[in-house]
Amino acid sequence: MGEQGQHIGPYRLVATLGEGGMGAVYLAREAGGRGRAVAVKVLRPELARDQGMVRRFRREADTASSVRGRGVARLLGYDLDGPLPWIAAEFLAGPTLHEAVGFCGPFDEAGARALGVHLARALTVIHGAGLVHRDLKPSNIVLTRDGPRIIDFGIARPEYGLTLTDPGTAPATPGYAPPEQVTGRRTGPAADVFSLGAVLAFACTGRAPFGAGHPAAVNFRVVHENPDLTGVPSALLGPLGACLAKDSAARPTPERLASVLGKPGDLPWRSGPLHGEIERRTREAERALALARAQDRPPGRPSRRRVLSAATAVVATGGGLTWWLRRGEPEGPRISDSGVPYAEPLANPRPGAVPDALWKADGIHPDGPDPVAVDRVVVAASGGGLAAWRQHTGERAWSWPGNGAPVRHGPLLAADRALFVVTRGGWLTALDARSGAVQWDTREAGAEQALAVDPVHVYVLDRGRRVAAVSPRTRKVRWRSRAPLASTGPVGAAVADGRLLVCTREGQGVAFDVLSGEVRWSEDFGPVKPYVADVGLVPAVHEDAFCVGGDRMVVVDAADGRQRWTQDHDSLAVQRSWGAPAVVDGKLYAPRPALVSRELLCLEVADGSRVWTTDVGYAESEFIKDDLLPVQAVVREGEALYVPLGVDRRGHVDREHDLGVAVLDASSGAKLWVLNDDSAAAGWRLAAAAGRVFVARGTQLRAMPTW
Repeated sequence: MGEQGQHIGPYRLVATLGEGGMGAVYLAREAGGRGRAVAVKVLRPELARDQGMVRRFRREADTASSVRGRGVARLLGYDLDGPLPWIAAEFLAGPTLHEAVGFCGPFDEAGARALGVHLARALTVIHGAGLVHRDLKPSNIVLTRDGPRIIDFGIARPEYGLTLTDPGTAPATPGYAPPEQVTGRRTGPAADVFSLGAVLAFACTGRAPFGAGHPAAVNFRVVHENPDLTGVPSALLGPLGACLAKDSAARPTPERLASVLGKPGDLPWRSGPLHGEIERRTREAERALALARAQDRPPGRPSRRRVLSAATAVVATGGGLTWWLRRGEPEGPRISDSGVPYAEPLANPRPGAVPDALWKADGIHPDGPDPVAVDRVVVAASGGGLAAWRQHTGERAWSWPGNGAPVRHGPLLAADRALFVVTRGGWLTALDARSGAVQWDTREAGAEQALAVDPVHVYVLDRGRRVAAVSPRTRKVRWRSRAPLASTGPVGAAVADGRLLVCTREGQGVAFDVLSGEVRWSEDFGPVKPYVADVGLVPAVHEDAFCVGGDRMVVVDAADGRQRWTQDHDSLAVQRSWGAPAVVDGKLYAPRPALVSRELLCLEVADGSRVWTTDVGYAESEFIKDDLLPVQAVVREGEALYVPLGVDRRGHVDREHDLGVAVLDASSGAKLWVLNDDSAAAGWRLAAAAGRVFVARGTQLRAMPTW
């Protein structure tokens, strides 16, 4: 089980969400109809013959199916009589409360009140169905765009049922189970109220109110000692203390608790970084489902849906946030989805007035790949490995020594909190973006160049010029292309709608099915002229389409290569090649040489209509010495467009022809200033995040403002 493409009941398995002693939980989709996202829990085959385990599984299914209402995960179906018993429930895209507090820190008072009211109402629904949950804890609460949902009815019982736990098993989670449950006495709805009080104390403080340690020690404190509510807002001490009363009769009902906590005000899951994390996870699930739809679709059939692409900056796990919920205080700085405060925007950008850098840092490798902004850091090649600087302050966050050779083999691939990099000797290495710790590495693919990443695979070019897909979960090669690429030079790549498009410098594009590795279509996009740069074409992605600039700018359907529109090079330039395109908010930014200069065109990605054209600099500035570096695409952050111009053929800065990085207003194309310096280093390499554009030049990395 767990391989993509397999079915269980009416559901098609898409990805593994988690595995444990009893079985596994999969992201799945309905085989027909709406194709909505579903979570399917499957019992292990060896346990399916254990009648006691099957009875426990059946009890969970029967219990969950009897609860219907807001605040509770909805059961969709189950089959417990087949060789693989399974339960299907709605998929909840969001972190657990335990994850959210771990990422972000404790809730403020307003957030805790809103959480408490919603959970109390959910308990009212559960108790109204005649049940007691009996295992309410932070990891059994999922925060979604619609509010918190209570999950896992594995040990739920009818009201006032006995514990009936199996010999040697814990009745519930130490620190959250009430005294009567810990001591094996009869439990009722008040047991869930005690657990809710412990959950809210955790949300307010980041720790369990009865501490940590050996389960027996924690349970002793639950029965005999008072909870530690240090750090709980004073206005909540009374309600939480009442919930945590040793005497179940002294605890409030869920209805009474909701009334005491008041009407929910500012909802933390509707704004700020938690909302961003929920939306990110929703997009990840949609992208994974898009991959499944791509496999289900017969080869060559056009995609009629505009599904989210499985682009190169996603991964199926995790996410880091910083919670700044301080309601009632003056509004603070805007926070990015990764928790980094946005840089103060330029109030009035003026032509010719180059602003100061927000910060500068030294120590990057002058010939490394483009930096990448991921989680809360910006990462660049340094020495023989990588180094990371904090986006907000420029402080060094970590460094990784690598294997002694400069990291120059294709782009750094960023996927949420993970970095993937190819180094000497065919190594593909995965690093934790926040700490720099190596998560895993493998030589199985014989990687020569990193290409792209999606929720299922990391794609590399091997030393035999074949494309390989590596599973981050197993570290194994899932497929390798049958034939090598004809080109001996570097390539560019991107992923959209179940297709990996790999483009050579000669202009040949080959689209592989991301699940099987079969070639679905190919296209000649026209070569990148040596006058411009000795690099591969680097496609951009817009939803389920690829945008490629060779001897023409073309947008094609990712599924079958069908051309949507094309734009010929209509200038008087001798070399009529396009540079690497970039797509932001439905606009395609496309650089190209002109007769004696260089133009940047802003086009509507939907139909290719021109919005504006701006002269940005001298044409020969396109030349780049290192053929492993792709032509740098335009970077947009906010309303600022940063357009790299590079150096001349001799590797020298030519101020007379405005070489450097041209900065434009995205709305009008007006050229405001040119960022330049006296360095003789070749090339400008860019990344952007949280209101900053990170500019790598020579051995220096700087953060520039936007507006």
